[in-house]
Amino acid sequence: MPIYPKHDVAVFFQAHSTTLAKILKMHNRDEKEWNAYMTARERVLIREAREKK
Repeated sequence: MPIYPKHDVAVFFQAHSTTLAKILKMHNRDEKEWNAYMTARERVLIREAREKK
C-alpha cells in the first residue's frame, strides 16, 4: 500500500509536554482523508496478520 501522499495540512496544536501535543483544529477534508488512509492501512495490516497464521 502506498504511503500517505505528501501535502500541506493546517493543524492547530496544544502542547502538553516537549514530546506530546493535542490536535485542536484541523480542516474536515484533511481529517476525512487521514481517517480513510488509516482505515485502509489497518485493513492491510489485519489481512497480512491473518495470512501469516
